[in-house]
Amino acid sequence: MFSTNPPPEITTAPIIQHITDLYKNIYRLGHSLPKRDKLGLHTKLENQCGDCLKLAIEAAFTAKWQKVPYLQKLRLEIEVTKRLTRLEHELKIIDSKNYLDITQQLCDISKENTGWLNSLQKKETA
Repeated sequence: MFSTNPPPEITTAPIIQHITDLYKNIYRLGHSLPKRDKLGLHTKLENQCGDCLKLAIEAAFTAKWQKVPYLQKLRLEIEVTKRLTRLEHELKIIDSKNYLDITQQLCDISKENTGWLNSLQKKETA
């Protein structure tokens, strides 16, 4: 009666899975943090990552000609997430290993988003 297959738009957006994996890492990291840090800056970082996930899903479900504004907003949200991560590292809330892992994931997500955005903008100009 109901199909268990996801819509085709979602399966073509691996960025969603990568942001989900990033969120999992950030969430798990929160368990080892002191209460003040966990409920302060780290909560902001978690929420920021959730905002990125929401924008990526919205872009995936939107018609091709409407995706660009979502991806441009996602670019900004990724950059804010990078800054919050750097701030956590500078304040010694997270160690260098976790910082490097999260930063690598964010760089990969940023590249995916930029590639997706560029491919759509090339199609618009063609």
